[in-house]
Amino acid sequence: MSPGRYTEVFFLDEATALAAGHRPCFECRRQRAVHFVDCLMSSGRYDQRPRADDLDALIARQVIARLAFEDVPRPVSVSELPDGAIFNAGGRVFLKIGGCAHAWSFEGYGGAEPLPERGNQLTCEAVCDALRGGYQPVFHPSLIPKA
Repeated sequence: MSPGRYTEVFFLDEATALAAGHRPCFECRRQRAVHFVDCLMSSGRYDQRPRADDLDALIARQVIARLAFEDVPRPVSVSELPDGAIFNAGGRVFLKIGGCAHAWSFEGYGGAEPLPERGNQLTCEAVCDALRGGYQPVFHPSLIPKA
């Protein structure tokens, strides 16, 4: 990593980056970042526009809390997660979209499977609020049905 530079990390897609605790960049993806905050505000998470540092601190706190309690499963009802959220169940990681689960891998997503009843939420609650507020991440092309 280069000191004083942006984080040099790459993810399968935006849903994966969001689940890892990243948000759209206000410099290189400004329009997406502003839309992300608009969606957070429409979800009721904020009543006034947060600063990027405040947003980063909130997401970091939630991700760290999840990691700190990683050994203690806290299952949620998967049907209540918003589309675009990532969760694990039965030793596998999934993306929830369109009422289905799509298995995650480094190569992309698997086909649609029925949602499990319970799973462990990996996407933090602040990001889930943005998803509930209308934010739609950019997904890996493996989700696009083949013609």
